[in-house]
Amino acid sequence: MSWSSYYKKKDLNHAGIVKELKQIPGISILDISSLGKGCGDILVGYRNLNFLFEIKQPSQKNKFTKAEKYFHLSWNGQIATVTSSKEILQILNSFSTPNNQ
Repeated sequence: MSWSSYYKKKDLNHAGIVKELKQIPGISILDISSLGKGCGDILVGYRNLNFLFEIKQPSQKNKFTKAEKYFHLSWNGQIATVTSSKEILQILNSFSTPNNQ
């Protein structure tokens, strides 16, 4: 089996979203897209909370691999599918409360 069969292809908007988020003070970001197995693409820390995001192209937002479907259904924590940094910021702010600051 070749190395390319182990490579998880990133969506085209992935790099831009990560770059934009890294510019925002108070956000920690870990790119975990290489883990594969459907686990999501980035882990974001914000106001003492952790958020898991699956990044998709807008036209592919509801298309998941078999591994992604399994992970999303079996994961007992938060995971959100997003297409932009704006969507991520909306989610981060919706979970933020004065107790998390």
